[in-house]
Amino acid sequence: MLRVVRKARPNGSDRGLPTDVVDERELADKHGRFTQVAGREIYSLHWPAAGPRLVLIHGFGTANTSWSSVAPLFAQAGYDTYAPDLAGFGLSSKRWDVGYSHGDQADLLAAWMQHLGLDAATIIGHSMGGNVAAHLALRHPQRVERLVLAAPAVVSGLKSAPRRLGVLLQVPALRQAARRTVRKIVLRSDLRRFEASNPLVLRVLRTADWDLALLAATRDSWANQLTLEQLRSITVPTLLLWGADDTTIPVVDSERLRMLLPRAQAITMPGLGHLPHEEDPQRFAALVLNGVESPAARSHVVGADQPQ
Repeated sequence: MLRVVRKARPNGSDRGLPTDVVDERELADKHGRFTQVAGREIYSLHWPAAGPRLVLIHGFGTANTSWSSVAPLFAQAGYDTYAPDLAGFGLSSKRWDVGYSHGDQADLLAAWMQHLGLDAATIIGHSMGGNVAAHLALRHPQRVERLVLAAPAVVSGLKSAPRRLGVLLQVPALRQAARRTVRKIVLRSDLRRFEASNPLVLRVLRTADWDLALLAATRDSWANQLTLEQLRSITVPTLLLWGADDTTIPVVDSERLRMLLPRAQAITMPGLGHLPHEEDPQRFAALVLNGVESPAARSHVVGADQPQ
């Protein structure tokens, strides 16, 4: 039975909003891990193996559980696989008084990797996570052996708020009103669609200040877009994977990004949409490992059973 607790709100949060929430540790997976990094708590999942390391970065509005079907396939193939919840998402900490831009997220991931002793890894990022991965490669290239970007929100797909929003949200009354608006928008959306594909994604709505973190991410979104020059300076080998039927981020971005990144290869997956790692984990895993490692690993994944 879940334990409901009353948590103190961090600096920047507001009175007058519900405070009865479920503690993140009560919602955590059996093998989940909380790590203190730079004053924040990062929650992650780990599928251990003895081989090369993979770090999986989820997209906007979701969490590390979006990798739950494909991550075991990587581990079966011998890859030591990690999936963190980005700050403000999933079960990771949610504060107002820290940065949530994609550059900030990349810096925090680099510190998290260092804390866990992950000197470098292949970084796999989906959608928003693809842009965070690109920032990581740009800001901390020593941590990135190669990139796999699945329908990344890099060329387009990034929605940003004006910088002045941050100034307005410093006013408590305006911030409180904005939080109520965020809650209304999210709670009135078609949550059943998310429950059908990945029920654990919605557990974030039972944590403290999820709306505040979402608002903070919006506040800092003006800084997320990488320039063309910055993209051209990312020199690690990069695999671009796109569902041919993606209606969220246009597949034409694949060719645009391939032309910008000096060492990029692009593959389009017929019959798949914006969530290829969830829609067809077997095919996604096979394509990833075909791009990053040996034939033995590839044949293992292609023949693997679906996760139980």
